[in-house]
Amino acid sequence: MDVDTGWAYQEKFRKLQRENPDRWPIYAAAYFALLGEAWATGDRRTTLEGAWVPALRAEPAEVIEALRSARLIDPAGRIPASSWREWYGPVAARLVQKSAAGKLGAEARWGPNAGANGGAIGGAIGGGNAPHPLIRSNPLPSRARARPTEPRAPATDPTPAEAKAAWEGLRQHFGKPSKPAEDPV
Repeated sequence: MDVDTGWAYQEKFRKLQRENPDRWPIYAAAYFALLGEAWATGDRRTTLEGAWVPALRAEPAEVIEALRSARLIDPAGRIPASSWREWYGPVAARLVQKSAAGKLGAEARWGPNAGANGGAIGGAIGGGNAPHPLIRSNPLPSRARARPTEPRAPATDPTPAEAKAAWEGLRQHFGKPSKPAEDPV
């Protein structure tokens, strides 16, 4: 999903901040949930009610009214058509162009029937009846997807023995690579 890095300074968000100084972060979270769901499905017709996140500490009607007032959503509770065309349109066009380029590359390498049999080459991406890259293949709405219940353990650096074993595995797989620089620590 493409988002302007200066989103908090855009006039629509500044109006939301001025009119709702205490509640605007909740409204912004709801807006970004709508934006993410619309981008994930590739469909501007996604409404705020359809993308609602139950964890938000607000009633949908309150949020919809605030976002409508700031003109961040249209009267139907969707991303405005002009914003959708401005942001999503160019990205979708680039993805279609990249998909076509990938198909040409596969054909150049593997022949004109690359991916036609649904195999590994082009079968899942760019070949046959594969969906557009922006269309989610998961039939569940994003807010209903399973989320991990246990937090992930923080990443740790490998032990010297693990690093040596990994290096040896790479050396055996690729031949004799040059040695990496010694760690100064």
